Amino acid sequence: MAQAPSLATVFGRAKTIEQVSISPDGQRLAIIGSDGRGGLLSIATVDTDEVKHLKFGPVEPLGVTWVGNDHLVVRIAAVLKVDEHRYRFVRNILVTADGQLGPISPNRLAAHVRAPILLIEAEDDPYGGAGQSEFMADALTRAGKPFERVVLRDTGRRLNTTAALTQMLEVLDVFLAKALPVTGVADVTH
Repeated sequence: MAQAPSLATVFGRAKTIEQVSISPDGQRLAIIGSDGRGGLLSIATVDTDEVKHLKFGPVEPLGVTWVGNDHLVVRIAAVLKVDEHRYRFVRNILVTADGQLGPISPNRLAAHVRAPILLIEAEDDPYGGAGQSEFMADALTRAGKPFERVVLRDTGRRLNTTAALTQMLEVLDVFLAKALPVTGVADVTH
């Protein structure tokens, strides 16, 4: 039987440690932290000397949780600066026990949707683009779930300008007014 990895090997790359998690079968250890430049996930198996390290770039590591013995959900946050404002976005990422990014997409869970859904995209978003929201819209349609899809025009390549964020918040305000109507409250905006 191989020897377990040394603590220096497992913890050595992390300057800070946010959370340590042990797999349900007790055979694997996952550590989420930071190497000083971004998020770092280390995965060690008890009966081998191999340690997998996965870097997440300039993000804040928040936590790690085992999903069975072969997958982890890693929680990270990224900060987007727009003018004088800072926006913090939190994301969950599925990772296999061997350190590979797992196939996770909200469209796989479309049949379980129980809340109103609003899909917002920038017209010329180079990262997600229309393909991402079309994929989700198709999944919601196949599942018979209602949704609203809005394409924001003239927002630039990202939704990171004051004008784009204002446009997005206006769309969100209208959506929430329809999806979560408030009754019996006086309108104090006029």
